[in-house]
Amino acid sequence: MVKLAILGCGNIGFFLAAKILHHYYPLSNKKENVVNENVELLLVGRQRLLNKLNESGEILLMTYNGTKIIIPRDHVNYVTDVKKIIEFQPDYVLVTLKVTQTVEVMREIAELDGKVIIVSIQNGVRNFDLIRSIFLKSQIISGMIVQNIIYSNHCNFTQTSNGSLFFQFTPSTHFITSILSNAGINSIITTDIRSVQYGKLLLNLGNAFAALGGSVKQILDSKTYRHIYAICQWEAIEVLDGSDINFVPFNYKLPIRLMPYILYAPDWLSNFLIANVLGMKTNNARSSMLEDFSLGRKTEIEELQGEIVRLGEIIRKDRDEGGIIMDGVKLGGGDRSLTPYNHGILELVKLVEEWMEEHKKGWDIPFTADEVLAFIEYGIVPQTLQF
Repeated sequence: MVKLAILGCGNIGFFLAAKILHHYYPLSNKKENVVNENVELLLVGRQRLLNKLNESGEILLMTYNGTKIIIPRDHVNYVTDVKKIIEFQPDYVLVTLKVTQTVEVMREIAELDGKVIIVSIQNGVRNFDLIRSIFLKSQIISGMIVQNIIYSNHCNFTQTSNGSLFFQFTPSTHFITSILSNAGINSIITTDIRSVQYGKLLLNLGNAFAALGGSVKQILDSKTYRHIYAICQWEAIEVLDGSDINFVPFNYKLPIRLMPYILYAPDWLSNFLIANVLGMKTNNARSSMLEDFSLGRKTEIEELQGEIVRLGEIIRKDRDEGGIIMDGVKLGGGDRSLTPYNHGILELVKLVEEWMEEHKKGWDIPFTADEVLAFIEYGIVPQTLQF
């Protein structure tokens, strides 16, 4: 018997749970909370989603290829008390928390240190270090999911992009990837998860645009929004190269360095390539940051544009202290930011967060591309945000 706990069970957590339960727990098996007598599964998440699960009576997942997976409520062991994981005594904890929650939540189960294997399936590049600061003895496996999973209503989820889960090679990685692969979750073991994380970060720079513009389709249909997004990616590629950080394109059919050029292409060509080369279904695609806006939650912007700005500042400081070499050219001094567009997006999202904090509610007013551009280039705060 293998015991798995999914901690932070939101969109990604429900995707994993639905696939695992669908494969290991056939509907003919009525044993409470047990998955095929081989795997026992515990989900830990927010009260809001537990309410949705109870109201709907099922988990419904629509996969990228159109398969509908339905898991009845009585097959799902979902709790909101993090301490229940300690009672559960899992072999593996799959962490799907937002990075902003990682330290606080992991501290609540710190007594499991050395007794459990932690699998981080989170956006960002700092989660391993954050978890390691609390779990000093446990083995930690870094992972990254490249699929986009959106929540629609009730307890319904849709996979809007295809892809795999990537995991850092460790002595224990093969066992957990075999469980996931058997459940139809394509899992790949790599010796360089950091490159995968930074590759995903490049794509996730678009999360902020979808939140600011109101939807993924809205920004991809706007030439100005696409151009701002492309410049953010060019800035990111430059500072990643300048920091000697590799990044990989997952399983896409073209080098990730070409993504800014796709965004800069004419509307018809850009939309065709995004749909047919990147495999994104943009009509109903949403970003997790857009959900954060609507629910009034703190976003992961510091781990996205914030990470690019941070790397750019390190390069700039090194340059100012005597010059560094980038692309064979020595850069002199000066205080010009290497990442003005990423910095502008970072600051605009922070303003929205401040507004939500002050008004104690979510944000649902889309910004036009011209408003975003005016803020980046001239510091003009959109009228709707002026307190």
